[in-house]
Amino acid sequence: MKIQYVTESLLLDPEEAPNLLLLAIRHRIPIGHSCEGMASCGTCRVIITEGVDTLPQRNSLEQEMADDRGFAPNERLACQLDLKDVSQDFAFKLPLDD
Repeated sequence: MKIQYVTESLLLDPEEAPNLLLLAIRHRIPIGHSCEGMASCGTCRVIITEGVDTLPQRNSLEQEMADDRGFAPNERLACQLDLKDVSQDFAFKLPLDD
């Protein structure tokens, strides 16, 4: 299974980190994380461009943030996207990548 950062056409190995935030940091993707992955700031929000239906449901922390901020179904918090629960390829970009 691979994860693609579409902006730079990077293919990432999910076994390198426990969640998408740490994986992105490891690959020097310029992702915000001012709360250090505690799901309280929303700066690690990503847009899933492919495979959103195959990802695990949001946990309670992520769902609370999504409800408060009106996230679309394809918007996720990278800090809360646990990669051990992902079994299919997916692709993402950062909100400012457009």
